Amino acid sequence: MASNGAAEVSEPQPQPFNANKLEPAKRRNRTTSSANSTPNQVNSDHPGGESKGPYEAQPEPFDATKLEPA
Repeated sequence: MASNGAAEVSEPQPQPFNANKLEPAKRRNRTTSSANSTPNQVNSDHPGGESKGPYEAQPEPFDATKLEPA
């Protein structure tokens, strides 16, 4: 009888495994869409809204070159 119980528990496992295979596939799509959508929206909202231009301020604030020669 114990053998029958263990066999039944093993069968239900393979079934739920199908759901896991669908999750990773959807996660990959969400990550790609999110990464592409996030940068586009942030760049459009920042420069167009507050005009902060964080990317432009990064190149110059890097005054590390002045400290090296000194």
